[in-house]
Amino acid sequence: IIQKYAHIVDRHKKIIGTRLRSPNNQLLEVPYMEAVWQHSREVAAVSYVLAMRQPHLSPDQAMLAGLVHDIGVLPLCLHIEKNHARIEEDKLEELIRKCGNAIGTKLLQKWNFPQDLIGVVGEHESLHRDSHQMPRADYTDVISIANLQDDRARAKVIAWDKIAAVKRLGLSEDECQNFVELNAERIALIEEMLGIAPSKRPQVAGLVSPPSYLKKQEPTYYPQSSSKPAGILSSLLSFLPFWKN
Repeated sequence: IIQKYAHIVDRHKKIIGTRLRSPNNQLLEVPYMEAVWQHSREVAAVSYVLAMRQPHLSPDQAMLAGLVHDIGVLPLCLHIEKNHARIEEDKLEELIRKCGNAIGTKLLQKWNFPQDLIGVVGEHESLHRDSHQMPRADYTDVISIANLQDDRARAKVIAWDKIAAVKRLGLSEDECQNFVELNAERIALIEEMLGIAPSKRPQVAGLVSPPSYLKKQEPTYYPQSSSKPAGILSSLLSFLPFWKN
């Protein structure tokens, strides 16, 4: 599966690399675009390891889903750059939250990705999807949990027991809290394959779980917005033919 879509992943990498090297790119600071690609690869590596525990899921497909789960960020940034707009990073992040998933969904549809991967882009931030309709974990569940292993998310208190994907994946709260450290070797191998330089990770013996009373808080990562900026979304979607081939 990874080989089948290798050209898509390669395009994802090349476009970010081109923007990072562009001398005229005054819109987006290099660390931001670099962080997008770094985050995608880290999520992909964790997703691979998470999927290894699910006999009905393919680790390769989970890794691909991780690589493209934020693909909508790229045309959004390119569209802003094309129109010579200037926007501060916090405003850009707000636009990404509102438009990124919809753009990414349209993009993968144009590229004829499997429906289960298209669904990942649109739903991986929906932490309370109805578990009654889905008795088994799917790729969206995998990416949802992998996405919460990001350093920025792990710095927050996450109520793992209230996230439906945790139950479907058969994970305990402690496993979720310490997943990266408990699976450091496997994750590092996948990250190396994806071009991430080896990094030092905390030892399992030094882990400290949050107090139980803090775990009862509602998940605070990736707040959702109900507003739909139809104007900019329509404009962005008209930009997608650039990505068709």
